[in-house]
Amino acid sequence: MKKLSVIIPIYNTPKLLLEHCIESVQINVCKIGDEVEVLLINDGSTEQHIDPLLKETEASDSHFHYIYKQKSGVSDTRNLGIDKAQGEYIIFVDADDYLEPDAFSYMLESMKKHQADLVVFGYCINENSHVAEERIEKWISGSSRLEVLHSLIADSLGLWYEKGVNLNSPWAKIYKRDTIIRNQIRFSPKLVLHQDSIFNLWFVSSVESFYIDNRIVYHYVVHENSAVHKFSNRLFSVAINLIPMLEKHVADNYPDNKDFYDAIGKRAYFYVRLIKEDYFTHPQNPKSFWELKSEMDAFLSNPIISKWLKKMKLRGAEDTLDFKNRLLLKMHLYWIFLITQRRKKKKLGVTN
Repeated sequence: MKKLSVIIPIYNTPKLLLEHCIESVQINVCKIGDEVEVLLINDGSTEQHIDPLLKETEASDSHFHYIYKQKSGVSDTRNLGIDKAQGEYIIFVDADDYLEPDAFSYMLESMKKHQADLVVFGYCINENSHVAEERIEKWISGSSRLEVLHSLIADSLGLWYEKGVNLNSPWAKIYKRDTIIRNQIRFSPKLVLHQDSIFNLWFVSSVESFYIDNRIVYHYVVHENSAVHKFSNRLFSVAINLIPMLEKHVADNYPDNKDFYDAIGKRAYFYVRLIKEDYFTHPQNPKSFWELKSEMDAFLSNPIISKWLKKMKLRGAEDTLDFKNRLLLKMHLYWIFLITQRRKKKKLGVTN
C-alpha cells in the first residue's frame, strides 16, 4: 500500500495555473518517491489544453495517474478519487493552487509523528506568507473539538482564518483514509458550494481529536476565474439542501446539544445575508426589483428557511443594522432593504 494519495480534481483550470500546480506537486513527489501516488481527475473539461497536459504528465512520471470522467461536479470527482486511492493517507489539492516545496514530506512526517486521523496545516493566499503571526501546534479535543464542530455548523470560522487555518476546505490537510472509508464520509453531490465544510464536519464528528499545525504548506490562488468571483444564484439550492443535512446530523449525533441547533439557525441567517450581498444586490444582477422581490419571497417562504427565521431572536443582533435586518426578515419586509440598496447604487452611478 502507498503511504500517500494526492487527489487533484480538474475542470477547465487555466493552463498556467494548472502547470504551476503540477510542477509544485512534482517537486514534492521527488522528495518522498515511491510512497506517493497522484490522481489527476479530469471532470469533463472542455478547454483544449487540459487533456494533453495531463496525458503528458502521466507519461513522464509513473507516480501520476490520469483519470477522465464525464462532468458531474467537484464532489463526485473527489469521491472518485477517494474510491480509487490506494494510500494510507489522503491529501486534496485544487488544480489552480500550489504547494510549498516540502509540503508532502512535512505533512506525512507530522501524520506519522502524531498518529492522528487528521492534521490541519496553515495556508496563505497567493504569495502572501504572513497570514498568522502566532505559531500553533496543538491537539483539538474535548471542548475545543465541540467548539470547532459548532463553528463548522454555523460557518463562523473567522478566528481560525486569522490563525492561518482554513477548517472549511479539504486542502492543506492530511486525512487518514481508513477513517473516511470506515465512516462512509463523502462529499455531497447535492451541494454545488460549501460541500467542503460538510465533509469536514462529518469527519471531525467521527474522531475524538485532531491536530493543528499552522505552518504554511499551501498557497490558495485567487484569480478572475475563481469560484468566489462568480456571480450566480447557486446559494438558493445550497441553503435549501444543506440545512436539512445539518438538522439530520445534529439530531443523529448530538440531539441534546442546544448550542448546535442554535448554530444551524446562525447558518440559515448567514445564507440569507450572503444571498443578499452576493445575489440580490450584486451589481451584475440584471433582474428588475419585482423579479428580485419574487425570488426573495419564494426563498424566505421555503419551509426550511422559514422555520429557522421564525426561531431567530432579535436580541441576538450584533449591532443596529443587524437588528434592522432581522426585524425586516421577520416581518417579511426585506424588500425595503432592496429599495435602499438600489437607491444607493443610483447615487453612486452603479446600475444593474
